[in-house]
Amino acid sequence: MLYDNSTALQKLRSGELAALVRVIGRPIAFFAKLPPDSGLHFVPIPLSRSFPDYYALGELTSKDYPTLVPEGQPVDTIAVPAVLAVFNWPKNTDRYQRVQKFVEALFTKWDKFREPPRHPKWRDVNLAATVPGWTRWSVAEDMLRSLRPQDAADPQVASREFSTFLKNTGSTNANLTDEQREALFRQFLQWQEKQRANRVR
Repeated sequence: MLYDNSTALQKLRSGELAALVRVIGRPIAFFAKLPPDSGLHFVPIPLSRSFPDYYALGELTSKDYPTLVPEGQPVDTIAVPAVLAVFNWPKNTDRYQRVQKFVEALFTKWDKFREPPRHPKWRDVNLAATVPGWTRWSVAEDMLRSLRPQDAADPQVASREFSTFLKNTGSTNANLTDEQREALFRQFLQWQEKQRANRVR
């Protein structure tokens, strides 16, 4: 059932609803403004092996939700990727040139999207992400190649990063249970996100 935030909150408090699910860009002002004595909390959703093909690693922190998340105790969640798609217009047509102009402007002004007053979610966008079965538009592919290497996802780079992670943490991928592999995978994703965040600062 779909409810607006205020109605859903009332139904949560009355016990009519057991939980509330929202798919929206973080941070959400509605949750950030809840008082500390609301009696509500986030439910952790760990990233398991069944999720990576459809979802990404997410985290709810006290920075975004100080009244719902204790300091230093982030809550695991999953993120829903979004894709910007364009029609593959024939070259040398007006429509093609319009989309080309937009894509070139998006890539060349990308850094501005990561700065205030733009929404913080822009900082989470990965221009190099791929979608199984889809082909990146040729203009976007050309623009991506012109970016710095660290902005582009490269399988060899990912493999080296995982090797570095294992070395730094003293971990090994051999003789692990399924639960241990999932935990190691989660740790690697969190480590990888921190490494990328440090590079863009």
